[in-house]
Amino acid sequence: MLDMDPLNFTEAKVYHNKLVNIRKEMITLHDKTSKLKQHTQQSRPANEMRERFKTNINHLETNGLICVCSPSSWKR
Repeated sequence: MLDMDPLNFTEAKVYHNKLVNIRKEMITLHDKTSKLKQHTQQSRPANEMRERFKTNINHLETNGLICVCSPSSWKR
């Protein structure tokens, strides 16, 4: 026969609430992780383009095709 002690019901309810809270927290963490991954994938092309630009500028500078000067050296 099952033990129908009210203490067991109370204890079961406490553990059930803990599991429900853990589940909610896991869902929240999953959502945050998904948003971070999406943000990372969106910003990756911009970073790659910036790096390609720097590489191209360095290549042009190295080959003497352009001269990158600071604004203070410009003559008016």
